[in-house]
Amino acid sequence: MAVVIQEMVEAEVAGVLFTSDPVTGNPSIITITANYGLGESVVSASAEPDTITLKKSWRNKLTVINKALGSKKTKMVMDDNGGTLEVAVEDKATDSICLNDSMALRLADISLYVQDAFGSPRDIEFALAENCVYLLQARPITNNNTWTDFELIHEQDTAVIADHELLTKANTGEVFPGGISPLTVSILPSALSICLESHFKAVQLKNNNFHIITNNLGVSHQHIFLNMLSMCYRCNESKLTPVVEALDLNVFGHRVTTEQFLSWGIQRNGYLNTFERVYTSLMAFSDIFFNSRRVNTAKKYFNKYHIKYEQANDAATLFNAIQAALPDLFTSIKTHLSTSSASSLMQVIALITLSEGKNEISDDNVCDMASLLGSFGGVESADVPSALKALIKNVVEVSDENMYDIATLLGSVGEVWSTELPLALKISFKSMVTMHGHNIQIRFDFESKSWGMDPRHLVENLQMMVRHPASFQTPSKQVDLQESLENIKSTVKPSTKRALKFILPICRKAVVLRETTKSLLIKNVDALRLSYRKLGHLMVTEGRLPGADLIFYLKNQEIRQLIETRSSTFITKAMRRKRLQSHLEKLKFPEISVGCPKPIKEISKKLHLGGDRFSRTPVHHEAVKGTDIKTHLKNRTDIQNGEILVTYSTDVGWTPYFPLLGGVITEIGGLISHGAVVAREYGLPCIVGAALATQIIHSGDVIVLDGSAGTITVIEDRGKKPV
Repeated sequence: MAVVIQEMVEAEVAGVLFTSDPVTGNPSIITITANYGLGESVVSASAEPDTITLKKSWRNKLTVINKALGSKKTKMVMDDNGGTLEVAVEDKATDSICLNDSMALRLADISLYVQDAFGSPRDIEFALAENCVYLLQARPITNNNTWTDFELIHEQDTAVIADHELLTKANTGEVFPGGISPLTVSILPSALSICLESHFKAVQLKNNNFHIITNNLGVSHQHIFLNMLSMCYRCNESKLTPVVEALDLNVFGHRVTTEQFLSWGIQRNGYLNTFERVYTSLMAFSDIFFNSRRVNTAKKYFNKYHIKYEQANDAATLFNAIQAALPDLFTSIKTHLSTSSASSLMQVIALITLSEGKNEISDDNVCDMASLLGSFGGVESADVPSALKALIKNVVEVSDENMYDIATLLGSVGEVWSTELPLALKISFKSMVTMHGHNIQIRFDFESKSWGMDPRHLVENLQMMVRHPASFQTPSKQVDLQESLENIKSTVKPSTKRALKFILPICRKAVVLRETTKSLLIKNVDALRLSYRKLGHLMVTEGRLPGADLIFYLKNQEIRQLIETRSSTFITKAMRRKRLQSHLEKLKFPEISVGCPKPIKEISKKLHLGGDRFSRTPVHHEAVKGTDIKTHLKNRTDIQNGEILVTYSTDVGWTPYFPLLGGVITEIGGLISHGAVVAREYGLPCIVGAALATQIIHSGDVIVLDGSAGTITVIEDRGKKPV
């Protein structure tokens, strides 16, 4: 170990230079922040420095492109008695940039030499005295390798290989309604895509090698999309036909295919000739024939599927057990794809039969088909509300209104069922959880808690049903198939009705099998969900994660690396992903995206304080909305998760509280001030140099801090006093 002692330079001007943009990492941007006197005033943010931005061409030609004047009210100078002294800067000096263009270009030229010598972008501290340049320190830019929010949002995006790629949420939006946790995205979309490709190869006579480089499912912004060119337009007709229209109705519920869409599909996949069409149809019908046997086999294996995570005493053992169980996921997916495709085929056949081969499927045909398919039992997913109704009916029957307030009896937590209720209801509740405990709104996301894991979701549904007794009344009797056929609006021949009488039972059975395999697949996912949650707790116990829920913000391969290396890089990334997740979950996309999916922008009226908004220096690109602003370190104990810190400046004392913050605003400081540096490390939106912010913004105001635009907008002025 050694201690380096440098002679202090009595600097006239000093500052810091970044050889690449410290926010974006742009290598063509050089940023200099400087002030009069010693560099301490710049580094400690005790004074607002001047900022000079230079552009570097590919030939290293340097140009000054922007100069921002800082207030520079104080500077640090050497004290004759030793040490340093803070003094005021003359008024005349504060009105001009402390570095002229020629010196800025000279510093930038020297910095490029230093960067080449070290082989990486540098953070350089310098001092100027008597027209000489002194380099005091040169270190790597610490956050240059830090992932930006944009990179974290798009890190698992799949390639969009054409401007006319067609991606839709019409189908996937049902099971993946919003942004999905990174762990789920790292496993399920690829597994589904691989199984889909395997299924297509099994039923098609020829396969386009083009699909080696495409995905049947697309990912963007942590949302899952169906690739229409790889799925909907895989087996094409040469022109628009009722079959294409029927498939649209199957997937989207309305007509979407245009001549342009079909031409793009044919351009990529071609269209089937007569022999290929017959072969594909025969293979698809074989699925219908063998599906009952497949489903029975799957039910025996997956009905009580369980990964034995209880026996694992360490994270590595459990992780390996989970990986060993992943092939079962592929098995359950393939079984579901077989029943799903068979169900789709039968519905298309039924719809074409009902339309009697006309060139266009009428609205009456669509309504009739919905009616014919909509009222039959035996579908497992439809059994859930029925089971809830039966359970509530039991509650009502055994409860005495004079003794029980039923809604209160249900309680707010599931434990009440094992303590207060009669034995018959305990048994009913346990049976309900056993049969349907794997259900939850976002069924395929590993992070979601199913009813079996957290009965509160189930209890909330039960409470709602109790408060609305009509919700658990006995449904009307199902209509007989013959009667349903007699009541259709479409004018069809008797032979068509006879054909439908034969087709519809097969169609109905296909739907039942499809929903059964979907339930089995969800049970498989639920077993993985439970195992990963247990793994998270083990990793917390072993000191590998600060919180068990963070495991869902790691990719599957990152979990392995974290177990093997204990690298804190993964933890930092997981924490930032978790912070972004609430934003991603709220994103909405068009039903069909042509090219890269772009979220639908929400238009909202912003209320600006005094008709204006702050516009200052952004140091991290993100936007956040928050309230209950803090200004002094003495208020640190009052900090709540997600609050925005508005203060004059920050120092090391604030650092432990940054993980709690939603954003940071300081009145003074530059790109390398403490608040800016720490905010970038934590991935927080931050704006520095917002003069008078603590006087204009009131405690309790609702503000939007936009780190991309560098603006602060007061959208609700409800504070009582300045912060």
